[in-house]
Order: sequence, then C-alpha cells, then structure tokens
Amino acid sequence: HIFHLNVIVVVLWIYFSATPGKMLLGMIIVDDKTGNPITTGQAIKRLIYYFFSVAPLLLGIFWMNFDKKKRCFHDILAGTVVIYTEKSIYHKVAVKYANLLSGKKK
Repeated sequence: HIFHLNVIVVVLWIYFSATPGKMLLGMIIVDDKTGNPITTGQAIKRLIYYFFSVAPLLLGIFWMNFDKKKRCFHDILAGTVVIYTEKSIYHKVAVKYANLLSGKKK
C-alpha cells in the first residue's frame, strides 16, 4: 500500500508539480537550475532521497533553515526547489501588507 501512495506522489509531482498540500498553499516543485517542471527522473530521485532526509532525526528537513534557497536534502540531491507561486496565500498576504504600507487600496 505504501508503494501505491509513493507512485501517486510521484505522478502528482510530475503532472501538477505539487501534492495537494502544496497546491493549497500555492507552492510548486521546479528544477533548481532552470525553473522548469521537474522530470520523471527528478521526481523519483526526490522521493528516494526524501527517506534519507527524514531518517536521521529529520535533519534533512531541518536543513532548509540553513540553505539560502530553503532546500531540504532531498531537493538538493534531486536538483529541485520548492517555490511559492502568485497563487500562494503567503504571496497574497505579502502583497496586501506591502500595499497597506504604501497607502494603496488594492
């Protein structure tokens, strides 16, 4: 059953550049060098390397706090990066806040 779930995750990454949680937050996974959608190979590598990120006390996940691009180990090793799109709730809040500070109504 875990195999089927992993296949679903890889398919979502390939066709939608995100899982449902990332979609909800307006985040996508892209190639670190080009910004293009990730390849099938990158998606598979990202999944495999994900287990190495979480295995040693989640150290690979916490690494994002020290990486200037906010990448976890699995992103660094697979050549991917997670970015916020303009659909991101964070982007919308930041724009509203910036407009408030500048006196714009939008």
